[in-house]
Amino acid sequence: MHREESDTQGRQEAAERLRMVRALGRAAAALLTANDERFEESLEEGMGYIASYVGANRVYIWQNIEVDGDLAFTCCYRYLDSSWKHDAAAPAGTVVRYGDLPEWHGHFTRGECVSGPVSMLSEKEQALFRPYGVKSVCLVPIHPQGRWWGFVSYTDCRQEREFTEEDLSILRTASLMMTSALTRRSDQREQTQMMGEIEHRGHLLDTVNSAANILLNSQPAEFMADLHHCMGMMAGAVDADRVYIWKNYEDDGRLFCTQIQEWSEGAEPQQDNEYTVGIPYDETIPEWEEILSGGGIINDIVRLMSPESQRQLSPQGILSIFVAPVFLHDKFWGFVGFDDCHSERYFTGTEESILRSGCLLIASAFLRNEMTRDILAANEQMERALEEAKAASKSKSDFLSNMSHEIRTPMNAVIGMTELLLNETLGDKQRSYAHDIYTAAGSLLDIINDILDMSKIESGKLELHPTDYDFNELLSNIVSMFQYMASTKGIDFRFEAEGELPGVLFGDDIRLRQILTNICGNAIKFTQKGHVRLKTAAAGGNLVFTIEDTGVGIRKEDMPKLFSAFMQADLAKNRNIKGTGLGLAISKSFVEMMGGSIMVKSKYGVGTEFTINVPTVEGDREKIRCRALEKGEQILAPEARVLVVDDNVFNLKVARGLLGLSKIEAETAQSGKEAIAKVREGNFDIVFMDHMMPEMDGVEAAAKIRALGGPYGKLAIIALTANAIAGAKEMFLQNGFNGFVSKPIDLHELNMVLAEFLPPERLAKPAQQDETPSVPPPQGFMGALRSVGIDTAVGLQHLSGMEYLYREIVADFAGELANSCDAMSAHMQSGDLGGLFIAAHTIKSALGTIGATELSAQAAELEQAAQSRDAGACAERFPGFLNALQTLHGRLSSIVMLPDDPV
Repeated sequence: MHREESDTQGRQEAAERLRMVRALGRAAAALLTANDERFEESLEEGMGYIASYVGANRVYIWQNIEVDGDLAFTCCYRYLDSSWKHDAAAPAGTVVRYGDLPEWHGHFTRGECVSGPVSMLSEKEQALFRPYGVKSVCLVPIHPQGRWWGFVSYTDCRQEREFTEEDLSILRTASLMMTSALTRRSDQREQTQMMGEIEHRGHLLDTVNSAANILLNSQPAEFMADLHHCMGMMAGAVDADRVYIWKNYEDDGRLFCTQIQEWSEGAEPQQDNEYTVGIPYDETIPEWEEILSGGGIINDIVRLMSPESQRQLSPQGILSIFVAPVFLHDKFWGFVGFDDCHSERYFTGTEESILRSGCLLIASAFLRNEMTRDILAANEQMERALEEAKAASKSKSDFLSNMSHEIRTPMNAVIGMTELLLNETLGDKQRSYAHDIYTAAGSLLDIINDILDMSKIESGKLELHPTDYDFNELLSNIVSMFQYMASTKGIDFRFEAEGELPGVLFGDDIRLRQILTNICGNAIKFTQKGHVRLKTAAAGGNLVFTIEDTGVGIRKEDMPKLFSAFMQADLAKNRNIKGTGLGLAISKSFVEMMGGSIMVKSKYGVGTEFTINVPTVEGDREKIRCRALEKGEQILAPEARVLVVDDNVFNLKVARGLLGLSKIEAETAQSGKEAIAKVREGNFDIVFMDHMMPEMDGVEAAAKIRALGGPYGKLAIIALTANAIAGAKEMFLQNGFNGFVSKPIDLHELNMVLAEFLPPERLAKPAQQDETPSVPPPQGFMGALRSVGIDTAVGLQHLSGMEYLYREIVADFAGELANSCDAMSAHMQSGDLGGLFIAAHTIKSALGTIGATELSAQAAELEQAAQSRDAGACAERFPGFLNALQTLHGRLSSIVMLPDDPV
């Protein structure tokens, strides 16, 4: 009899376990398959399975919030059993302060549940539950990633009862599943595979052991590849995007660190840029030295770290970070770190303990290999260095001279033929196109000439070619060019003239222009805020140019090598600033050939001042040949099949208008899905694909087009994006794109893409024909735009000076602006930061195109805040930005009805 009872009890327990597993399985299936379209339905389904298992009538998910500085909780989701009357159920959105129930705060922060019959609870708790008809309750606190998020409540309105330990166990698991689904939905990130802590720990240990086996048996020739592979294994085990090794060094008594090895996948590499070379602990990451040198680790969310750490880490796209120190002979040698660039999280305790060992393994293997390699390669390196030094001296001159000439010859032909074209009878539009070709070719030739000039200077074969030229025109062109360049960086370019300047001079104006362009260009490149000033004066038969900036300045020890060829001062800090390193060396040589001098003063971190003094000779205006060259012919391809994809109608109109200059009637699509459908139906030559689009972005759409196979694998897909940041082009090329065009679209860049990717048979030669005269716009339009703060010069620059197209674009923008404001307001009210990010990104580009540069900058700040999921920053920036947009909309609505300015 006893055995039969035992068997019956065993079967009952097995059945109960099966029921528990099924309930959890069904809830997990519902929650794991939840998506934005049916999320609440899936969440409610999962809550229902758990409620049914524990016999609860209602399930509530409560999230912690702040109310007037006090910690409170609010009901964000609820499940009500349809078989029970719920007239008195707590409504969604109910808010209760923890101050009213202080004992809950203590229980929940310690991870303790509150459960049992309501009659056994405190008077305050009973007063909370009885109005809702609750007889029994179980409150389960939620601590995802170690942080107290809120709690889930399970209530029974039928009977008073105790919840068993088995009930509590299943409810803890179920509650975590629910809040994990909520987190997945709000962050729009793929849900990580759920696994037990034991399995995860075992996987981590297996990974570390495998890496140790590989590195301990690696030979010097294969070690770096093996190390990179093992770093990737460690990253995969903890779902990190980067793994890196940093080494410390001292300079003038200060401790610095530099990244010496990196594995990166799923995030842009950071090796050898301004954020990973020569980083001072005391300025950039002050708290790190104390923590790491004391043997501690850094395991944090970047958004919650110190402002100094955020400035160092956020530009690298890092959201979460784990760093462990490395010691060599009991001295703080450096550190090994892991980055997560896709989610905010804390690495778990298991991950932390095992990653410490993994970091030590990686660093120890690296140090061992370094010492071994140095010993084996010392003699070989010395011999190779000697051979390279001998070969470099001979090959340098040969390469610079021969290669530069080979490139320069066809470039001269392009410029020469363009000059002939400009001497023909041309319409204004054709002359404008010819002028663009000439300018672009000249810019390329300037770079080629820098290389050739250096070769000639070194061989003593360079000569000046003086001619009569208009000095005022030269200055005007330089000032216009650098004012625009400076504006794109958000700094000022100022021009000052002292006294009366000469009108016409005799000299080598090309070399003088090259000197000023090199010096002013460097000033803008190395200035991140403040201004650059060009001051010009004539005194005693000399011209004196003073170029002053508020840039990074030059170290005292770098001054002697400032005018050396192929050298750049403070290379570690300025590694991200591109240049041949020839500009100053060439400029100094030219100034001295002119009989002048060049001097420099600089204070590191404050700014630099160059003073150029050159003698002048009066010129003859009658001998000045016309230099108002306009760039050459426009690409014409009336038979070309082009598709433009962008979710913004305003951007589509800009692209279609510019393509129309090439006689291309482009088709359009407003989403990635629509683009794929049109590509299937049409035989396109080129697809211009916007990057940031809702539902399916450009990268995903391009991948799906490539996956169609056949001719779609070779279809030219060109990225369109407003994020013309460093590394963007490489990212697109790695993801199935053939090229890259930044927004606002530059007509010359667009023509280059058409010329490169259109089939030769699609390109038509421009026919000589009478230009249909455009109807002159009425008066008042452009002036009114400038009066409301729109830089029409910038807007026209984006549209190659075509006022009629600019007017259409402004009118379209004004018509769409109200809808854009409503959309962004809706995103803010609903807390949809993903939607706000895309909306801000789109309007940033549109504002930049029409020349509303200040508002475009505000849109960029809002975009960045939304992308970082910083709801507080969005709430702070959005009201002022929305008010400015609404004000602009009111003004534009009346301005678009005005005629143009008087001629």
